[in-house]
Amino acid sequence: LFSLKASHFFSICCIIFLNSQFHAQNQKNSLLTNFYNIEVSKIDTLLISYQEKDKYKFLNLIPAVSYDLLNNSFSIGLSLSNLSNYYQQKHRNKIELAKLENSLNESLSNKIIQLELLIEQFNFDYKNLQNSIKIFEIDKDLFEISKGKYDNSEISIEEFLKLKKSYLNSLNNLKTRLYKLQLQAIILQKKTKNDSFRESLLVLSNLIQ
Repeated sequence: LFSLKASHFFSICCIIFLNSQFHAQNQKNSLLTNFYNIEVSKIDTLLISYQEKDKYKFLNLIPAVSYDLLNNSFSIGLSLSNLSNYYQQKHRNKIELAKLENSLNESLSNKIIQLELLIEQFNFDYKNLQNSIKIFEIDKDLFEISKGKYDNSEISIEEFLKLKKSYLNSLNNLKTRLYKLQLQAIILQKKTKNDSFRESLLVLSNLIQ
């Protein structure tokens, strides 16, 4: 019976863990997709702007029309040099546009990789801090017990101060790690335009006040 209960408990833990991993993966994918869409929109705008800058250069090819009053006739002048320069420049622009597009897409790929690593690092550090806080709760209870013993003169002031120093060092370490996570969250918020990272730290912050 004990074996069955242990097996059932283990199965529940596995399901909870897998569900949390699935949720984290879905959240990461959603953030990366939104980031990708925003960046692609920026690239499209930039490429369109690049194309538009030479939009009216074809006007240079319009023939010059003149009227001869003496002979009562019109003449049309077309510059072959302008025509040649126009098509040469148009060809060069296509090449430059392709280079620009490739460069921007490569840059976007690198940005996505960097963002994914930042999210993974944040999630890893968050989980570690969360586990450390759970352990700290035990340390906190032990410190309260020690404080009671000191109040009842069961331990010396020297022993109590050592325990208090260790407790405060642990608390300070948690606050430092939380602060670093908050900085990571700010960076991720600016990149993804999503405030869920900072919001997720509020719970941890309340636990180590």
